[in-house]
Amino acid sequence: MKRREIIKCTAALTGAALGAPLISSILSGCENSVASPSGFLDANRFDFITTLTDIILPKTDSPSATEVGVHNMIDTMVGEVYSTEDQNTYMAQLNSLIEHLGTDFKSKNTEEQLAELRAIETSDDARLQSAKSSFKEIKQQTIAYYLSTEVVGTQYLNYLPVPGEYEGCIELSSVNGKAWAI
Repeated sequence: MKRREIIKCTAALTGAALGAPLISSILSGCENSVASPSGFLDANRFDFITTLTDIILPKTDSPSATEVGVHNMIDTMVGEVYSTEDQNTYMAQLNSLIEHLGTDFKSKNTEEQLAELRAIETSDDARLQSAKSSFKEIKQQTIAYYLSTEVVGTQYLNYLPVPGEYEGCIELSSVNGKAWAI
């Protein structure tokens, strides 16, 4: 086989391999299903995480958690970074939280949702320990991933990609009254 033919075949195979997912997504059109990016969480759990992250960090003068992709990051981290044992623990606790809050949680108004989450967070009931652990972990992930996004780090926090000299005592007004991203 000649070199030129090998290059043509390799290019065709590479194009087919890379183009298949793209063509599949184009052909599927605008389906209204909620799909997780890593495929780890099913649609119902992913939808629950999406709702919960926006309750934890709603849109104010800064974007909501889902607007910067926190729900996708949670799914990706749990699905691709956590060990199998940690994934199983995460899912058991998440299932406990979903079961406790009920299927009608999403349809409730924000005040009711917040009241239920506060009740879990402040509860000393041993039966709610798994749900409480799940909510605490999701809350921590939401805040950490939110603060580490590019949009929040560069537009809502002070960001200095290459730090200059250290100044230990400065006025907050000298940095526009913002906390530091890093």
